[in-house]
Amino acid sequence: MSAMAETSVIVRYLTLDPDVLGRRAQQLIESGESLVVPCVALVETTFVLTRLYGVDRASVVDLLIH
Repeated sequence: MSAMAETSVIVRYLTLDPDVLGRRAQQLIESGESLVVPCVALVETTFVLTRLYGVDRASVVDLLIH
């Protein structure tokens, strides 16, 4: 069975904001457990990072593919 990594998990992982939730997201994503990431979560993550965190679009693409 796979866990679902939705938008807030991905944003918390990439920003560590807030720290406690960022660390929990980090544990989940780096656990080696199989994760399902819906396409809409990637689109929403891009929106949040560019609009709320001011990350440029090219950097977001790099973050999401690595």
